[in-house]
Amino acid sequence: MLDQIMKMMHTRLLHLCLKLVFLIKKTHKFKLWDADYFQLKPVLKCNIGVKKKRKNPGGKSFTDFDIFQTEDLALTFGNKNRKRLLNSRLKYGSASNDSIESSISSLISGNLKNLDTEETKQESEIIPFQNKTAKQVNEVYNISDIIPEEEYLCLDAEANIFIGVTRENLQLWRSEAKFCNFIIHALELKRQSISIHVAKLLYYLHYLTILLKCTYKDVRRKDPFPDIPNPYKASLMKRFLIDKSMPQRMKDKVLAHAMVLALTIDNYCIDGKLLASSTGVPISRIVLMAYSLGCYVHNKKSENTKSIELKLPLNKYEPRDDKCSVDLRNNYSISQYIL
Repeated sequence: MLDQIMKMMHTRLLHLCLKLVFLIKKTHKFKLWDADYFQLKPVLKCNIGVKKKRKNPGGKSFTDFDIFQTEDLALTFGNKNRKRLLNSRLKYGSASNDSIESSISSLISGNLKNLDTEETKQESEIIPFQNKTAKQVNEVYNISDIIPEEEYLCLDAEANIFIGVTRENLQLWRSEAKFCNFIIHALELKRQSISIHVAKLLYYLHYLTILLKCTYKDVRRKDPFPDIPNPYKASLMKRFLIDKSMPQRMKDKVLAHAMVLALTIDNYCIDGKLLASSTGVPISRIVLMAYSLGCYVHNKKSENTKSIELKLPLNKYEPRDDKCSVDLRNNYSISQYIL
């Protein structure tokens, strides 16, 4: 008993006598301040979580912090039954979380596999069949996959307009915007030696550029493509329109076919910016479609253009994992390359 009294008195004396001494540098004098004496005691081990308000069925709100405190108190001071119930509940909760995580992981992996399969299928629908074992560049793509044979045979009448074309004709067509810049430019280079085959490709490319420039309102009209005669119009509508609409996936398919024709016409090397101005498609999309077709893209800063070349071996383009490439996997495979 006497020891306890002496200990209490010693603690009080320490509390009364504890002083802090400070030296004032300017005056070189000491000053004393009273200080409080604290004796710290260990607290309960507590898992502090994020304070997140919830409501129980009774309507009373509480926080995760309150739950953690209650659990720690029960584990420290609770009876055996309480501790056993709490331990089993915590163990069951952890096991259930693990099972949920494993279920989610398996679900995500399964969806990713399905997504990869779907993307491969959709990409094969957009890009014409590609002969990856071709020995020559003209064997990579087959024109009959773009222009059906029966339509190719019917193009003689339309293509004859390009045979023996004069400079006056080209100037008139340019002023009337009868044909796009790419076709006019190709005719200027080849007008003296153009073959009937190239003329057919040019005229079918003209039909594809009409599709690329069409708007939603144009497609919804009773006659969406009045400048395209039959049988080409019926065939193009059947191949590229879905319920009187042309989704972006179908426009990309038209663009892929048009680019293959343009490459074939210009000896597998075209001006990307000229094609962009002729089709109304952004140059970034044309460049990335070129990568999908296996082309190489060369920036010519001196000429302010982008040269797109198809050559062997085919270019195996791997998209960067950036904001743009992420953009793209929502609808179809070609979108993974969009910048």
